[in-house]
Amino acid sequence: MDPLISVIIPTFNRAHLLRRAVKSVLNQTYARFEVIIINDGSSDDTKEVISQFDDERIRYKNQKNKGVSAARNKGIMLARGEYIAFLDDDDEWFPRKLERQVHAFARAPKKVGLVYTGFKFKIFDSSMLPPNFLLTRNGNVHRHLFSIDSCAIPSIIMVRKSCFEKCGKFNENLLAGEDRDFGFRLSSMFWFKYIPEVLVIKYEMPGSLSRDRVKSATADQYLLREYRDKYKRFARQKGALTYFKLAKFWMSQNNSKEAERCFKQTTAMLYVK
Repeated sequence: MDPLISVIIPTFNRAHLLRRAVKSVLNQTYARFEVIIINDGSSDDTKEVISQFDDERIRYKNQKNKGVSAARNKGIMLARGEYIAFLDDDDEWFPRKLERQVHAFARAPKKVGLVYTGFKFKIFDSSMLPPNFLLTRNGNVHRHLFSIDSCAIPSIIMVRKSCFEKCGKFNENLLAGEDRDFGFRLSSMFWFKYIPEVLVIKYEMPGSLSRDRVKSATADQYLLREYRDKYKRFARQKGALTYFKLAKFWMSQNNSKEAERCFKQTTAMLYVK
C-alpha cells in the first residue's frame, strides 16, 4: 500500500488565500494523504472557507493564537502519516509535488530524512526563480546550510515523521527563522534529497512574516548565538557578514546598543577561535 502523507497547513487570518492552498493539495496526483488544517486563532471566515470543501481527508482544528511553529507542531502531533509535508496558507503546489517526493523517498536510503523540491517566488504580480544562494544539494548537507540564507523552507519539504522524535519539532520561541533552526538540527542527523524540479509557488504578500525585519533580525541573532561553533567551523565569513548586516540594521532602527554588540561580533566571528 502507498504510504500515507500528512499535509499540515497552519493558517492565521488568510481565509482569502487558504482556499487556493487547499485546492492545490486536493489536486495532487498522489491521492493517499490527509490534510490537517490548524487555525491559529483566526478572526476571519477561515472555518466557513474550509466547510466548503467536501473531502473526508480534511481535518480541521482550532487553537488559540500561539504562532506558526506551535500550529505546525500541533499538526505533527495529530499526524497519522509516515511522511509529513507542510504548506503555508499563502503558497501552492503543482499537482505532482507529493508524487515526486514519495517516489524519491522510496528510492532513497534510510539515512534520508527530508526530500525537498525546486520552487519559484511570486512577489505581487511578478514571478521569478529563487536566487542561487539556496540549497540544491544531496546527502550530508549539514555544513552547507550555514553558508546559505534559507533551508528547510516548509512548503517545499517532506520529512519522515520518525525524524521529529530524534531532532525535535519547530522552535515555538522563534518568531522567524524557525525553518532554518529546524534544518540545522535535522541535517545534523539525517541526509537531504533534492528534486531539481519547480513544484511549488511561494508567494510574498504584504504582511508576510519574512518581511518583518525586526523579527528576522532577532532570529538571525539567536541562530548566530545558538550555532556559533558551527558558524565558526563551517561558515565564518557568512556569520561575520550576517553580524555586519545586523549592525547596520540596528543602526537604522536607532538601536546603538544592539548595533555595537553586532559590530563587535563581526570581528569576533572572523578572528576569535
